[in-house]
Amino acid sequence: MNLESEEAISMAEAKEILSKIVEERGELAGYEQKITLDFLKACVPLSGEDAKKMKEELKNAIPELKDQQIAMIINILPMNDEDVKIIFAKERLELSEDMIKKILEIVDKYRPEEIVTYKAFSKSEKSSEEEKTENENSGEDAEKEKTEVEE
Repeated sequence: MNLESEEAISMAEAKEILSKIVEERGELAGYEQKITLDFLKACVPLSGEDAKKMKEELKNAIPELKDQQIAMIINILPMNDEDVKIIFAKERLELSEDMIKKILEIVDKYRPEEIVTYKAFSKSEKSSEEEKTENENSGEDAEKEKTEVEE
């Protein structure tokens, strides 16, 4: 098998490609493709169509972006400017605030609502019950350390 071309694609596009192969042939070529498709179905919230639309919109809005960078944006679906900056941390392209804002606007149009993100609690958001549990746990940890030192 010879490599004819190479292109950076998002995980959503890969999911669509593998799904089409299943529809056409009835099965995938190997075990690796099967587990890859299972993973992509479970973990990738975007459809291939939405990923392609987002890719085109990002290309048109910011022509300096490479296909690899666009695929990473689509895979990660950054939530804020820090997320975008992390994606481009090792890249030579310096993004202006306007570019970052445009990326986030485009991503927000396609981001599924059901995506659950981790939000760290600040002290004010913790309930008194959570704080009580934390205090009890830290007291138990201190007691264990004290017992270990004495032994």
